Amino acid sequence: FGAINYSRANGLYSNCYYDSSKINNPNDSNPPEINPQTTSELCNLDSSILSNWLIDPSRYPLPNIVATDNLEGISKSVWNDILAKVDTSSSGGSGTVTGTPVSDFSTLQTNIANAHTDGTVTELCLTNDINMTEYLNIKSGQNIVLKTNGNYSIYRGSGFTGSFFKVNSGATFKLGNDDGIYKITLDGRTSSSETEGLSASYPFIEQEGTLTVSNCIMQYNKSGGSVLGGAIYSEGTTTITNTSFMNNANTFENTSQGFGGAIYLSNDGNATISNCTFENNTTYQRGGAIYIGGSTSNTVITVSGSTFKNNIATNSTGKGGAICVSSLYGTVSLTSLTCSANYVDNATLTSEDIAY
Repeated sequence: FGAINYSRANGLYSNCYYDSSKINNPNDSNPPEINPQTTSELCNLDSSILSNWLIDPSRYPLPNIVATDNLEGISKSVWNDILAKVDTSSSGGSGTVTGTPVSDFSTLQTNIANAHTDGTVTELCLTNDINMTEYLNIKSGQNIVLKTNGNYSIYRGSGFTGSFFKVNSGATFKLGNDDGIYKITLDGRTSSSETEGLSASYPFIEQEGTLTVSNCIMQYNKSGGSVLGGAIYSEGTTTITNTSFMNNANTFENTSQGFGGAIYLSNDGNATISNCTFENNTTYQRGGAIYIGGSTSNTVITVSGSTFKNNIATNSTGKGGAICVSSLYGTVSLTSLTCSANYVDNATLTSEDIAY
């Protein structure tokens, strides 16, 4: 933890982070003891002290105390903010994330709408869970970077079935942190308490420009309209690394459109997907996890070092439980993939990882 340490307190912790992976486990009644190592100790602090420090750490320094009291009442969001502002070099990262803070949908919407269209980078930093209520249009010439200073989720607002982000031709959108200390989750549910996502009309991201996704999670989306792909529809240049796609679906039961349970790749765009996980994704016809198509020789697709498990194309004439490569005139490279329990045909569960 670097500058944050605390010891066991009465065996009771609520919504606290206690390991180097920053994993929230409020139900663990016996977390490992961490002995104090530095002067910035945190324990049962008064909420006003925490609030002031988060606003201006230099003006409101934390007291030098020994963490022996219980940590009940310090919420997940507060710990995320604290961890983002202190030295976490012992766990492999600086803990510092730059960018305009984004704590709600309105702030995100305003900053993207007002971003320059001359290629100037606009850096935004997610500081809270938010719910999308409208799709956000990233225009040609805009260069948006959305990072996070904690493990936060972007959920669907109640009744909202559109895409979260539309990346137009000539636009650039980068989602996620490079170091992987924190992750952004795009979630098709309205909250983490829901068991499944809304029956949505569109994937999380529609893109015709340049898209980079790193160290994210995309889950529980149900795309069922005319735009294909359960989580991402791409006709542009796409790079995805260290990202998990889980429980997404293209639910459109049409043999010509039920393609790509997690990702649909098509046309002239190049795509590189590496070190990703695809699990429990579903489509109707082709590509339980990924559908790869294209119409010109310029298309170059590379999928490497990724894991595919329990993905399915449910129709009896379905193809590619994990990946379907279809109608492609360019180049496809599939290397170092780990595949297990991928199927076609919901009735017979015929094992099939990749189809051409």
